[in-house]
Amino acid sequence: VKLSSIEKIMQSMNQIVIKQFQFKKIQEDLHSAAAAMQEHYVELRRDSANAAMYREFQELQKSVSAIQKSFADQIAVIERNTYELQEQLMRLTMLPLELIFGSIPRMVEEVTAMLGKDVECQISGTEVLLDKAILEKLYDPVIHIVRNSLDHGLETSAEREASGKPAQGSLEISCTSEGGNINIRIKDDGRGIDRDQVAQRALERNLITQDRLEELSESDIYGLLFSPGFSTKSEVTDLSGRGVGLDIVRHNIQKVKGKITIQSEKGVGTEFLLSLPLSLATVSGFFISSGERKFLIPSNFVHKIVRLSQKDKLSYYNKEAFKLENQIIPLYSLASLLGIVSESENREHLTVMVVESVGERIGVLVDAVLHHVQLIYKPLPRNLLRLKLIQGIVFDETYSIINILFVPELMKAFKSMKAVDILKGKVAAQVHAKQVLVVDDSLNTREIEKSILELEGFEVTTANDGIDGLEKLKAGRFDLVVTDIEMPRMDGVTMVENIRKEARHKTLPIIVISSHTEESVRRSVTEAGANAYIVKSDFDRNSLSAIAHRLT
Repeated sequence: VKLSSIEKIMQSMNQIVIKQFQFKKIQEDLHSAAAAMQEHYVELRRDSANAAMYREFQELQKSVSAIQKSFADQIAVIERNTYELQEQLMRLTMLPLELIFGSIPRMVEEVTAMLGKDVECQISGTEVLLDKAILEKLYDPVIHIVRNSLDHGLETSAEREASGKPAQGSLEISCTSEGGNINIRIKDDGRGIDRDQVAQRALERNLITQDRLEELSESDIYGLLFSPGFSTKSEVTDLSGRGVGLDIVRHNIQKVKGKITIQSEKGVGTEFLLSLPLSLATVSGFFISSGERKFLIPSNFVHKIVRLSQKDKLSYYNKEAFKLENQIIPLYSLASLLGIVSESENREHLTVMVVESVGERIGVLVDAVLHHVQLIYKPLPRNLLRLKLIQGIVFDETYSIINILFVPELMKAFKSMKAVDILKGKVAAQVHAKQVLVVDDSLNTREIEKSILELEGFEVTTANDGIDGLEKLKAGRFDLVVTDIEMPRMDGVTMVENIRKEARHKTLPIIVISSHTEESVRRSVTEAGANAYIVKSDFDRNSLSAIAHRLT
């Protein structure tokens, strides 16, 4: 079966899933109507003068209850059948893990012979199926971890016997399917990781301060091993080298929407856990709201959803935090980071999503966690791949484009925020927002540019071509126009020329975003009256937001 054919079927499946959301909404409305009927039913029962109407109403209520039950049963059947069909479709794009793990035992034999070590390698669960696209990107990270375990983790027979261990070392690789994820554990019974040595090396390389180090849990300290170029080894080996390693492993795992964590005990051994989605075609996660914005956070980064009261908040190193499972968790507001108007921080009861990456956890304050979904994942267009906070998009039940937040980059952004930045975010959300008109014939590009500008505090209206753009301009007041060039009915250059003919728009700032790199195109855009030109291959959130703020 051609992959393109499967993708088309998956897109159709996505429409069915969205319809399920809409049916759920109808079910909720039906429940509300039935509850209202129940109130009238109680009132009628008290009124003896309306006995006949009461009996009719009683029959009507029975009918509504029967419809409710039948509707709920049918939704349950549709959900079950849809889930089974999704599972079968996903299997058509999957391959067994045996394809990458089958060669590992031989590689272990060759490497241990070269190192003069005796290691037993046990592998289980290789019959587990995984998306072909993920499988292709998994080989290098797995081989790198195995080589590190053999070279740095496991000792020679003499060293093991001297420390009271069996002469033969053990390397175990297990693969299991849990829910919508595949978990791969690579575990050795070697020397383990020296926590203090990791901390000392991080201090020496100025990766962390002593004050910050004292805040970190053991898993946080092991997470430092994923810093670029980090190594506790002073010598270079032909097998593993030095200075390039776990940061690349983490990067490759994150590219396929996965995560990696380390557990270790000095003298006992080390375990790497790789958690990966079953498929890149779908994403499982939670719809959350912040102000009037809606986002999706992937499930594999979510540790827990908690409700806090204001009194649960702590002041920890001049930042807000809370205690969870005997650990101090930093608390950040999504609205403050994105400059969104929200009252969530001032409410008595707070909704917090605890997310984790590379062993580190933070709490993200949101307005609400709406519901859990599994939807068709759409990657960002090529020209928007530099948007680090967004890893892709999905459609919700209203067919609106919803951004998928990339948790590792979100955590970086939160940690880099200073108190003054948080204050700026709150103030920016409270002042009158500048109005922007985005004109592009591509729905995806239009909505993503809209999202970027809204994240920067602008209010955005969209138009699908030059004529639509001119009509929107005539009907409203705008502080900035962002437009593409090539569009049906009227292109961007012609639209800019028409805008400049209007006396009230002579000084209206205009940004043109196009894939054209030719100087002649740039010149024609400038001559038409545009204030700035961004080539799509150089496009990122920072370039657009910086120019937008400068021009307005």
